[in-house]
Amino acid sequence: MRGMRGKHVLAGAQVLVLAALLVSYNDGRFRFPAYRVDLDVYRLGSAALLHGQDLYGTLPPTGDGQLLLFTYPPFAAILLAPFAVLPYWAACLALTLLTLGVLALVLRTVLRTLGKRCDWWRVAALLLAAEVLEPVLRTLYAGQIDLLLLAFVALDVLVAAPKWPRGLLIGIAAAIKLTPAVFLLYFLLRRDTRAAVTAVVTFVAATALGFLLAGADSVRYWTGALWDTGRVGEPTYAGDQSLLGLLARAGVPADARTAWWLPLVAVVLVLTALGVRRALAAGEPVLALGLNAVGGL
Repeated sequence: MRGMRGKHVLAGAQVLVLAALLVSYNDGRFRFPAYRVDLDVYRLGSAALLHGQDLYGTLPPTGDGQLLLFTYPPFAAILLAPFAVLPYWAACLALTLLTLGVLALVLRTVLRTLGKRCDWWRVAALLLAAEVLEPVLRTLYAGQIDLLLLAFVALDVLVAAPKWPRGLLIGIAAAIKLTPAVFLLYFLLRRDTRAAVTAVVTFVAATALGFLLAGADSVRYWTGALWDTGRVGEPTYAGDQSLLGLLARAGVPADARTAWWLPLVAVVLVLTALGVRRALAAGEPVLALGLNAVGGL
């Protein structure tokens, strides 16, 4: 017992040290707290919502002087409101610790699903290794919530006997940022109709809550801001791994991209469905989830 307790203490210390480094590192130098541009936008958007201002209008300049826009549904701004109330340093620390915590939980769940030993010290070692992966680093350094959404999806799919209705977490994730809705494909191919319906009902309920608490902003989002592709940046950006981004970087004119995009989406959807179905048939839920995620990009 004493040996296991020591390993747990060591694992916890590693996570705390890692969090301290991540909170204070950015652009090759250390300072506390380091600047996180996406967290800044979340805070500005939620502050606008709390003060009755236009959530999808022009926000105040970010800490580095940029004029950026809030691109998520109003429900996301509601959930992110605590970060707007906290001092910046506390919001940065809270988001970093929360992100590391849920990532550790996902790693532990994946190990358990694969039938591997999932001691916390092993999870801590994997957590440290994960920090060299570009998507993880980018999420942490920008102060994004993508790893929180990953946790919602992975736990909803992989936990063997969840204490919540399966599909609930994916529904919430989709209401925060629409892209997690692609994981409905997993439930449909697994023929888990109840989970798929739960996800849809949860999404609708969360969106309705957004209309209840931020009616005008919800109307603006669903009738205008959602369809304005210019709000999310240029598709030529190297970090845009979508098919539209691929077509843009390949030099396809903007007015011709949709004609190319639609058949490419159909091909990707078919290939993804085939891959996920085969993985599920082989009893490989982690692989199936990964294939669904890649197809969703």
